[in-house]
Amino acid sequence: MPQAAITFEAPPWPDARDLHRAGSLVHVQPDEIGATMIPDGTVAGRPTVCLRFELPNGQTVVLETTLALLDGVVSACRGRVAYLEDLIASSKGDT
Repeated sequence: MPQAAITFEAPPWPDARDLHRAGSLVHVQPDEIGATMIPDGTVAGRPTVCLRFELPNGQTVVLETTLALLDGVVSACRGRVAYLEDLIASSKGDT
């Protein structure tokens, strides 16, 4: 089962700067991301999600992960946004 390492620290990946300097990091913000769901994508028959995007050098990347893992990451991010919005509102006296 795949795992996600979710971090809300800054910087999220301490080695990113070194990877970038070494030319080993590709940061993309593609104009288009393809997405699909495979209903029985895992060996156990559980759904997976695939994201497809193009790298600047023309290569195509397809990332596949379980729907459950992606859902967990999205839920954690939504929770973090709600937490930050509450902090901002309380600092302004809106609550």
